[in-house]
Amino acid sequence: MTPDTYARVQRILAKRLAIPAESIAADAKLQDLGVDSLAALELVFELEEEFKVSVPDERLPELGTVRAICDGIEALQSA
Repeated sequence: MTPDTYARVQRILAKRLAIPAESIAADAKLQDLGVDSLAALELVFELEEEFKVSVPDERLPELGTVRAICDGIEALQSA
């Protein structure tokens, strides 16, 4: 997980959840941040647009933490 990816994911989550970006830890679970299934789907769409990637549906269950999101995005970008 690069600092740039982490910062961009933090920014998107902070805006969506109306919380300070610096309060979003890399190992934070989306569920613990208050992200429900609908918000998670909207988040994926926003991340796809931000990072110019397409997240396959079968990968969605793997994106339970901020770190997993960052790692998943970077893996898609390098594929």
